[in-house]
Amino acid sequence: RFAGEPAWLEALGTASSLHLTGGGYLADRFDLRHFLRPLRLARSRRLPVSTSPLGLGPFRNHRKGAAVAAALRRVAKG
Repeated sequence: RFAGEPAWLEALGTASSLHLTGGGYLADRFDLRHFLRPLRLARSRRLPVSTSPLGLGPFRNHRKGAAVAAALRRVAKG
């Protein structure tokens, strides 16, 4: 593991799937690049993604809401 690399990144490197849980983090008050990164990495590794109930939004910024919707659609398609 590289210095400063998050532990979840190492774990995702050896995982067989990704499960998202709620937490209110998929909203435009947070830096979505940080929270969408696990989805992008799971998709690049062709990992199945499942979720518990997620709270999405609120999104005052339409582009951020669209980015979350697109990321979730991409992993749903596999």
